[in-house]
Amino acid sequence: MQKCKYSHFDETLAFIVCYDQTQCWKREFDEKLSGEIDAAITTTYMMLEITNQGLGSTWVMHFIPEALVTEFEILDYLVPVSILVAGYPAIAAKPSNRHHERKKSLTLWNTYKY
Repeated sequence: MQKCKYSHFDETLAFIVCYDQTQCWKREFDEKLSGEIDAAITTTYMMLEITNQGLGSTWVMHFIPEALVTEFEILDYLVPVSILVAGYPAIAAKPSNRHHERKKSLTLWNTYKY
């Protein structure tokens, strides 16, 4: 695997997390599939376990799904949601400057505007 010069990891492993459109739960009134949410939850747990194993990971959502489907011959009924790269963090890796910024409040009371 060629190392990406923009990566924070010397990754040797990448997971493509998908959901199966034919197997996920569907909300009856609008037919919304749970697959995207289920895949996001799964990706989160994968990141936690990767950290537990002493490695680092980065959640990648900026990709062209059709390109992944073609490149990795993903079956038609599977929908890619995220790519999770994992590896040993680079020695100079550090959180971005905005990592510790927090909104004052994420709770809205009797309004839908911030």
